[in-house]
Amino acid sequence: MRLGGLIAASFAALFLFASDARAEWRPKGSLSTFLVLEPETEGAQVGVGTRLSIWENFGPLELGGTVGILTLRHEDDDADQLVAPIGLHLGLGTVPDPIGVRLIGAAGVWAGATNQGLRASAWFAAGVILEARLDDTLALGLDFQGMRLWGELERNVVQLGISLTWRPEEFEW
Repeated sequence: MRLGGLIAASFAALFLFASDARAEWRPKGSLSTFLVLEPETEGAQVGVGTRLSIWENFGPLELGGTVGILTLRHEDDDADQLVAPIGLHLGLGTVPDPIGVRLIGAAGVWAGATNQGLRASAWFAAGVILEARLDDTLALGLDFQGMRLWGELERNVVQLGISLTWRPEEFEW
């Protein structure tokens, strides 16, 4: 609970001591949903997940945060998991016109529930998103990512999915 209190205190300080200057922040982001596969296990380890990433662009570089949830269902009922990762988002890519490619990476902490109880540790994910432009602000993407979970429930998973990316204004680099 110390980490939760520290995060809450940080947000409170941010809002209490922030200046009155208002910069127009127009974040970009993506909402992804995916199939989660664990190729290294003998049993059928399959699940689903979703992740929300929000970032600001600095040229072709993306820097922001990400939060998600994923499940892993094992044929052995004692190995089911529900994992909620939260962390930093880093990306590099092109605006789809009409097709674009983004390389993404994310890292942070996860907390989750298993049949053995509550657990938490670190995670890292990296992958590529192939995007097709839908209009001036939206793009539809195909996601291919690998994810490493550390800790007591250490494992590698592959995430295959789709994403909807929004960019609130047209911009060029």
